[in-house]
Amino acid sequence: MEVIGHRGCVGRGHVENSTRAVVEALRTRATGVEVDVRVTLDGIAVCCHDPTLWRVAGVPLFVERSRSEAVAEVRVAGVRSAPPLAQIATMVSAARRLLIAELKPSSHPAPVVVAAALAALGDYPNAVISSFDPRLLAEVHRVAPNRNTALVTGRAVAIHDAVLAARALRCTEIHPHVARLTEQADSLSASAGLRVVAWTVRTLTEAERLLELPVAGVICDEPRLMRSALARRRQAA
Repeated sequence: MEVIGHRGCVGRGHVENSTRAVVEALRTRATGVEVDVRVTLDGIAVCCHDPTLWRVAGVPLFVERSRSEAVAEVRVAGVRSAPPLAQIATMVSAARRLLIAELKPSSHPAPVVVAAALAALGDYPNAVISSFDPRLLAEVHRVAPNRNTALVTGRAVAIHDAVLAARALRCTEIHPHVARLTEQADSLSASAGLRVVAWTVRTLTEAERLLELPVAGVICDEPRLMRSALARRRQAA
């Protein structure tokens, strides 16, 4: 089972989505990393979860209303709080790992968001563009039909509905909430042809349950601990 660092590796106390968090995830030999993506006023894709940098950096700056130069100036513990996606992609591609770029719902038009993300990812083949927003995924498919895409769904969305929606969008993956996978395991029989990656897996109990299901990977806060725990579980089986 693939082990993917959530926002890099937030479980080790690193600033989420930062280069330091990504380096830590790669150092632990995680299969890959997942980062959140927003687009600045001047069309640069940066790694940031929230609309503003307040929670992460204590700065009330709206990423989508600010130029990339202003976003780059905001640092926490000496590192950028919202580094460029292109920088993260370069780091992950150099390590030959998987990169999941989750496009957050945006006030920008879908073509602007997707164009910025695709420009940042370049031609790196081992990347997946994911999103909760079907409009963004539809735009990815329109302009880059060979890109791997994933529909992300929350706890309120049943697995069967997630599968149907992902197929309609021509996605290659679904990223459902882990609680839905443990509650509706039987529904995964309908996911043939779609890779399933669960988010966010925070306990070994959840991970062990997923080992019994057709799940390709888990997105987790501490990839090193999850990898070790899963390895012990497989050896004991």
